Formats: sequence, structure tokens, C-alpha cells
Amino acid sequence: MQFISRAQWGALPPDHTAREENGFFHPQHNPGGWLVYTRPLTELLNTLVIHHSAEDAGQMGVREIQRLHIEQNGWADIGYHFVIDGVGIGYEARPLTVRGVHVRAANTGTVGIVLLGNFEINHPRPAQLDTLEQLVAFLVGQYPGLTHLAAHADFNEETVCPGRNMLPWLRPLALRHYLQYGTEGYQMPTWSQ
Repeated sequence: MQFISRAQWGALPPDHTAREENGFFHPQHNPGGWLVYTRPLTELLNTLVIHHSAEDAGQMGVREIQRLHIEQNGWADIGYHFVIDGVGIGYEARPLTVRGVHVRAANTGTVGIVLLGNFEINHPRPAQLDTLEQLVAFLVGQYPGLTHLAAHADFNEETVCPGRNMLPWLRPLALRHYLQYGTEGYQMPTWSQ
């Protein structure tokens, strides 16, 4: 499986002065900061979280999402780990070795995957679903600690993300890859740093 790397799509470097992440992680002084995982990902990652961009897939690309996340949301970088565009091309977003910013109160140990489109109105395209299938298979094969797959809305009830037309695809996707569906596998790691 091949995804377009950050270098290939021209990702901006992280902004470690961003107001929301506000520099680097410290367990007492900056728990919401930019966290580079020091434990092996095979021990840390436990849940795949699926999102939609809630924008027309033809009007927004990975660069635009990164710009919005940095400029409007005040994050150091794009919040998701992977982006799948409207024609099924996959992009590396935030490095997998860095905690994402995509699920309130459940970012540590989760992998954020966003598909471009508004799936409250439209349906995910077959090419997007094919790429998502390949990505899930790859991640589960690489990181055996991934035991669950969930929708953003499963974690945060105030959102409809990833949209009502995406939700029916998620339970079968989880089952095909021997994952449980839902948030029960999520455990906030305890830090010894």
C-alpha cells in the first residue's frame, strides 16, 4: 500500500508555537502539547477513528486541511494521521509517531483517518472505501495492539462525524479485519515520564 508522503504533498513543518498545542508535551505543565511517542507503537495504538471532512471532496485537499487546522484550530499540524481524498488517493498527514488532534479527550493511542467529503449529504466513493480498506488492513497488520475501530461520533456525541452515509460501512469494515467496533478498547495510557 502506498500513500503520498508529507514531503511529496508539500506539508508545512509543524508550528510548535501553536496556541492549542502550545509547544511540546509535558505531563504536568503541557499535557495537551505536541507528543512524540516514546513507547513502541505496537504497544500504544489501540483504536482507529474514522472521520469525514464535512466539506465537498472536490473543494478541499490535504494542504487546505492542514492550513485550516494550523490557522483556525491553532494546532501545530494537521490533526489526522491519514487523509483519503475524493478519488481514493491516500496521504500521510500527521506522523503516526505523534499524537493526533482529532478526538476530544481520546487522542493518545488513537489513529485518525479522514475521508474527504460530507457524508451527511453524499456517500463515500468506492475508491475511497477501497483505500480505507487497504489502510485498515495495513495498520492492523503492522500494529497488533489495534483492537477497535470507531466513528468520531462514538467518542464525541456532539458531532455527526463521519456522517450518516459513512456509518453503515464501519461495522462491516471492523469485522472484516477482526476488530471490535466502538470505543471500549480505548485506554488512556499512563505516563511514567
